[in-house]
Amino acid sequence: GNYDVNAMLGSAAGMDLALATGRGEPLLTEWPGIAGPLVADEAVMQIGERNSRDPGFAWADINATAITRIDVFAAREAGAIGMLETTKAVLARADCLYWLHLDVDVLDQTLMPAVDSPGSPGIDPDDLV
Repeated sequence: GNYDVNAMLGSAAGMDLALATGRGEPLLTEWPGIAGPLVADEAVMQIGERNSRDPGFAWADINATAITRIDVFAAREAGAIGMLETTKAVLARADCLYWLHLDVDVLDQTLMPAVDSPGSPGIDPDDLV
């Protein structure tokens, strides 16, 4: 989604998940002694995306991956226990390295406005603890 194979972006900003899963410029995605990406899609969870249900969602290609996704609406509905159970299930099936990245942009902008992508709704901080 956030990567154009025909361009040398020279930047990794906003691409942490893409790079960890082997999507991006070879300089940033190929590691000595590691065959393939740092982490397989099956061992990745993305929690808190708030735009994925919008028509014309810019990064819809993530839907064609094995990445487990819980958007902000599902996260708020599931609560802390539901998100924890899903996370435990993903980690249990992943007999390999996994990727944990917490982007505080998933918090509601009324609680965390000092991010590059503030928005509402957001996840309650108590549900992330």
